[in-house]
Amino acid sequence: MSNSATNWARQQTTGSPTRKAVLMALADRANDHGACWPSVRTICRDTEICERSVRKALGELEEAGLLTRARRESDEVQIPNLITLAVERGACDAPPPAPHAPTPASDAPTPLHVVQGVGAPHAPKPSIEPSLEPLSSAAADVHACTPRKARSGSPAVEEPFNRFWQEYPRRDGPNPKKPARAKFEAAVKRGADPEAIIRGVRQMAQRHANQPKSDRRFIPHAVTWLNQERWRDVEPAQDPTPVAAMPTDEKWRRWVTNWQKTGSWSAAMGPAPNEPDTLVPAHIWPRRNGTEAAA
Repeated sequence: MSNSATNWARQQTTGSPTRKAVLMALADRANDHGACWPSVRTICRDTEICERSVRKALGELEEAGLLTRARRESDEVQIPNLITLAVERGACDAPPPAPHAPTPASDAPTPLHVVQGVGAPHAPKPSIEPSLEPLSSAAADVHACTPRKARSGSPAVEEPFNRFWQEYPRRDGPNPKKPARAKFEAAVKRGADPEAIIRGVRQMAQRHANQPKSDRRFIPHAVTWLNQERWRDVEPAQDPTPVAAMPTDEKWRRWVTNWQKTGSWSAAMGPAPNEPDTLVPAHIWPRRNGTEAAA
């Protein structure tokens, strides 16, 4: 710890409480030449600031000329970078530590007698290339300082899946949505047509709509339905206009008999037997349109 470095840091204007806290933490660990080499994790522990903000503050302090960072090389252990505070502008370059000198576990500054002088014959030239580059905005979003966001589904799949989920019949019991979305997206990636899946689940929902509510327990989970590719088992799309099935001969006879007795004929059965274009078969009512028809 150097009182001169601490006093110097206290007098600096950084324009940010975060930058000032990081600068004070570095000064608290600096030697008389303004040199220190705490790890980013150590600075986070000293300041109670998250790692992303510490990295950003270090870059901004270096751009402002308040410190310089130099990489220290070692083939055996990972050594934090040398950070030199601009305590004495123009004469504040602290002698870098020996290339293979291990950093104390406490990150405390190493005494000057164990570092190699700048003028030594084989002293490596300090590199001004920073090894603590500020994180990009994309990397910062997933940094430890910010909770990692769950990856959302592909936009091309999200909209058809939402329609699929609206069509899926409600069953008794759980039907987890998140695994179903993953299965839906996997099926589309394998080449399945999202519209075919939606048509399939719509037909399945129509079949279950005509069943008692007590049978909802037989509705499969969406994950199971997608995993087994059951949309391939449904009937192909047909003309949306349904073709009404013709009544049986027994029904025609019953309706004609009732018409003869009461004179009442439902419009849903088409024209009455004695009217033009009646649908009553000739073998049921031979006197169609007032004429005898062959039986």
